[in-house]
Amino acid sequence: MIELSNELLTVQVNPFGAELTSVRSASGTEYLWQAQEPWNRHAPILFPIVGRLKEHRYTYRDKTYELNQHGFARDRMFDVVESSNDRVVFQLCPDEETRKCYPFEFVFEVIYELDNESLIQSFVVKNTSETQSLPASFGAHPAFHAAMGWRLVFDEDETVNSDILEGGVLTQEWRTGIVNGELELTPELFEQDALIFRNLNSRSVTLENAQGQSRVMVRFDEFPFLGIWAKPAAPFVCIEPWQGIADSWFSSGILEEKEGILNIGPGQEVLKTMSMAFYS
Repeated sequence: MIELSNELLTVQVNPFGAELTSVRSASGTEYLWQAQEPWNRHAPILFPIVGRLKEHRYTYRDKTYELNQHGFARDRMFDVVESSNDRVVFQLCPDEETRKCYPFEFVFEVIYELDNESLIQSFVVKNTSETQSLPASFGAHPAFHAAMGWRLVFDEDETVNSDILEGGVLTQEWRTGIVNGELELTPELFEQDALIFRNLNSRSVTLENAQGQSRVMVRFDEFPFLGIWAKPAAPFVCIEPWQGIADSWFSSGILEEKEGILNIGPGQEVLKTMSMAFYS
């Protein structure tokens, strides 16, 4: 584990998957879900796709490839290329195995940096090819301790429906989601899988306990999609800024046309940043 710390927070990150595994306050409060039943992950990294492909396949230059939901980064060992008391940079590069399902040249970096009570998480995708565009998506999937009756409060007083997933793939139906800027955690909320929102007016969401005390605020200024998910009635909630989204049943299957995908030019790179603030 790589450990970052300041006077307010101690953070641990596993180089396997560049996955955040612990965020503790100076008083010992653990904010992050500890990979217990019913979900054995903490905060997986999503790359080079977000969500599920229709039939777990895509086409690129008339050739078909198979790629599992959320891509392969969460199950790969990253290199640690920079590390200090309050900052760490993880890096993933292609190899023989990744090229079988994703035939591109890239450098993918995940950066964690402490700033007082906040943890800043950045994603850098570099296209190292001199001739070929790089279609890529990425996102975060952190799970925070929560309980039924807690709520998510958005920074805009908006009412918006959520996309519906069927077998992990988007349908053309919607269901009630955020109402008047709030979303209460209830036992039935995630019985139909995740809630997925597009182009929200809000740029942050705060997890509050039953007494209305703020626990975690996630800012996602640069991300067009937001997923909210948990196992039904489980004592955690995932707040997931995404650059990308699952296929729909009407997706073409062509990777460059996938909704939310970034087609990064040869020699170019993309940087996007989110943050998580933690309150005692």
